[in-house]
Amino acid sequence: MIIEDNKYIEKGVIFLVVISLLILSFYFVSASNHINIGTSFVKVTLSEDGTVVKPVVITAKDADIFHFNIENVQGVSLSKQEAELASGQSFTLELSFDSKDLKPGLHVGNLRIKSSTETTIIPIVIVKRQFGIRVLK
Repeated sequence: MIIEDNKYIEKGVIFLVVISLLILSFYFVSASNHINIGTSFVKVTLSEDGTVVKPVVITAKDADIFHFNIENVQGVSLSKQEAELASGQSFTLELSFDSKDLKPGLHVGNLRIKSSTETTIIPIVIVKRQFGIRVLK
């Protein structure tokens, strides 16, 4: 019975974190005047030794060079570190997630997108399942 209670607590914590990140990401994304981003946050559920690639579409409102980096979370790599975009041009940045070096549980970080005039933060949530435990989406 205690194990089942812990499952519900874990699901509740994950739900609260995701909702909090949605609210924060709405604030950060809506404040952006220089780019449009196809998502307000990135959430991935990984199994033992699992990998996933998630695309993030970035559209420049004005021509600029955009720099990308991952903050405060392991197991994430980027397809590019920067992209030069003309006004109205889109670019698909691929985020590759690898659970190999992650401990089971919830991992939270950011994708930082920086231009010459502003910085936009996209929250990243990684849920690594422990073998044999199923996380509902």
